Parts: sequence; structure tokens; C-alpha cells
Amino acid sequence: MSLALDLRRVRSLAGAESRLLVRNRTALVNVILLPLGMVALFATIGGGDALGVTVLTMIACAGLTFVVYYTLITSLVARRQDLVLKRLKSGESPTWVIMTGMAVPLLIVLLAQLVLGIAAAAAIGDLSTMINPVLLPIALILGTATWTLLAIASTSFTRTVEAAQITTLPMIFVPLFLSGISIPLQFLPELLQQIAQFLPLSPVVELFRLGLTGAGADGARLSLPETFQAAIRPVLIMLGWIVVGAVWARRSFHWDPRR
Repeated sequence: MSLALDLRRVRSLAGAESRLLVRNRTALVNVILLPLGMVALFATIGGGDALGVTVLTMIACAGLTFVVYYTLITSLVARRQDLVLKRLKSGESPTWVIMTGMAVPLLIVLLAQLVLGIAAAAAIGDLSTMINPVLLPIALILGTATWTLLAIASTSFTRTVEAAQITTLPMIFVPLFLSGISIPLQFLPELLQQIAQFLPLSPVVELFRLGLTGAGADGARLSLPETFQAAIRPVLIMLGWIVVGAVWARRSFHWDPRR
């Protein structure tokens, strides 16, 4: 009964957030147009894969960083400034209900963008040789968990909505440019390659490529069992980021406005 009540609270909060999102034109641009613009930018400078596969991977990466991470930060900071979070916290809803309700509308937008990307890639035939589709939902679930927790944690050093335009830049553009979707990692210095593979976006790219094309980190084509074996490392990296994000968010999140 308690879980059912909590889920109804999540639905109610998600509905309220969805209405606020629709009314906020700036947020809509950040959620819809900005990720698509980043996809177009990266598509002009990167990718040796089939076009549909490349664009689908880029949609996932831009969605995680701009739709989930950036927009969730601005939403949380705005609600914190308006004392909405403090009122919610003082009520009966547990923390996970509040955070989930805030994130659900953004996750729906991300899923919608991915569905459109999959339809486009399928239409041009780029998904006809998909090797391991199981890895795609794994990448999406772990990726959204990672970037949701990182967004919650990042509000600790983001005092205002305006400040988010600056404080989020390193967490967005460094992982994007070092994820391998624009510049192949093998073209980077060896030390940078080692750093890049442990950033929170690189495992998502690796799992998408393994699932869609069966391409390993070295570009070799892998069989179905080999893709599962190759997926262990990126999955473990994302699980590590989830732990880091959860601990960081738990210790640093503020319910009161930052002064």
C-alpha cells in the first residue's frame, strides 16, 4: 500500500513538472532543440559508423547530458530557490519519490527522442545487422541513473539557474568530446585515451556500438557472446559512477536555497 501511494505521488509530481516544462520555452529549447543541435554538430565532425547508428548514439549522449543532466539541474535549482523542494521535503514524500518525480518527464523526452532515432535508423537500413539489442536498454538504464544522480549532486555547486550555464559546462562538454562519438579515441594520446574510457559517457557509447554494430574498442567485429564479455567493463564503470553519484548526492544536496 505504501509503495502504491508513493508511485501515485511520483505520477502527480511528474505531471506537475511536465506542465511546468511545457510552459517554459527556455527549458523546451534546452530539452528538444539543444540536443538535436548537438547531434547535428557532432554528425558533421565525427563517426565512421553507418549514419543511423552514429546519430542514434549521439541522440542518446546528447539526451543524457542536456535533457537529463542539465535540465534536471535547472529544475531542481529553480524549485529550491522557490522553496518548493523544502515544502516537499517537509511533507510525507520520501526523497526518492521527489527526485524520481522531477526526473520522469525528462526521461520520457529522452525515450521519445531515442524512439524517433531508432525509427529513422531502421528506415535507412542501419539496424538490419544489429548484433546485441539487449545492451541498448542496459546502457540507457545505467546511463540515466548515472546522469540523474550526477545532476542531483551538481546542484551543490550550482546556486542559481543562471549559474547552471557555467557550472555544468565541464561535466557536459568534456565527456562529450572524449566519448569517442566525434573524435575516435585511438587518435588521442594514450594517457587521454585511458582517462576518456572512465568518464561517465564513454561506457554508454561503447555499449551502443557493441549492441548496434558489434564493434569492440579496437574496431574489431565481435560475435554475440563476445559482445557480452566486452560489455562487462563499461557496465562496471557505469556502476562505479552510480555509486559515486549516489554518495555525492546524499552528502552534498541542499534542500534550502544557497546563499
